[in-house]
Amino acid sequence: MKRAGYIARVKKEGIEEYKRYHKKVWPEMRQALKRAGFHKFTIFMRPNGVTFAYCEVDESLARAFENVSKEEVNARWGAVMAPLLGDIEGQPLVELEEVFNLE
Repeated sequence: MKRAGYIARVKKEGIEEYKRYHKKVWPEMRQALKRAGFHKFTIFMRPNGVTFAYCEVDESLARAFENVSKEEVNARWGAVMAPLLGDIEGQPLVELEEVFNLE
């Protein structure tokens, strides 16, 4: 199991809709994330729409995203999320390097 963190950005005009969808993530999307290898997935958001996500993944964050991208429900979820999301450094998300763990 690998710990992973990343940042992304929600457009200012999409923040409330993003929050609304994430309060009730579709059950089939939750199951797809689990099948893809995501565990303990949490997203935090600053008032300006910058998000920080923490998750644990089976192999790597890239592999987990690759796996979930093959799920039909992910295409539907992505179509809903795409208009709400901006970018960070020209990318949809930026994986962060783990530099400390209190374990």
